[in-house]
Amino acid sequence: MTAVWEGDGATTPLATLLMTGFLNAVPRTLDEAARIDGASTLTVITRVIAPLIWPGIVTVGVTAFIAMWDEFLFAQIFLTSESLKTVQVGIAGLFGEYGTDWGVVMAASVLAALPTILLFSLLQRRLVAGAVKE
Repeated sequence: MTAVWEGDGATTPLATLLMTGFLNAVPRTLDEAARIDGASTLTVITRVIAPLIWPGIVTVGVTAFIAMWDEFLFAQIFLTSESLKTVQVGIAGLFGEYGTDWGVVMAASVLAALPTILLFSLLQRRLVAGAVKE
C-alpha cells in the first residue's frame, strides 16, 4: 500500500520545485547581514528566512493537500476495505449500471469539495508572496 504523502508520485517533485523557487528568491545578503549581527543558524532560519518563504510553505501545503484529496486511481486500485475508501471512490460508487441519482451525486460532490474550498478560503491571504528587495 502507498504511504500517506506518496500519492501519484507528482506531489514531492512539485513541492520541491515550488520550494526551490521560493528559497532562491531570498537574497543571500539578508542571511549575511543576520550573520554579521551575530545571529545563529537557527535564528537566521526562524527569524529571517522562514517569514519570507512562509507563502511558499502555505502554497506547497495547499497544493499537496489538494493533490492528495483528489487522489482517485491509487485509492480505487489498492484499497479493498469499504471503511478505508476515499470520498472520491465513494462518489464513483454512486453511479449505477442502469441509472444514477444525480441529486445524490451532486450533493456528495459538493460535500467532497468543501474541505478544499475551506482550506483555500482560510489560507488565501498567505498564498500571495510579497516582494523582497535586495
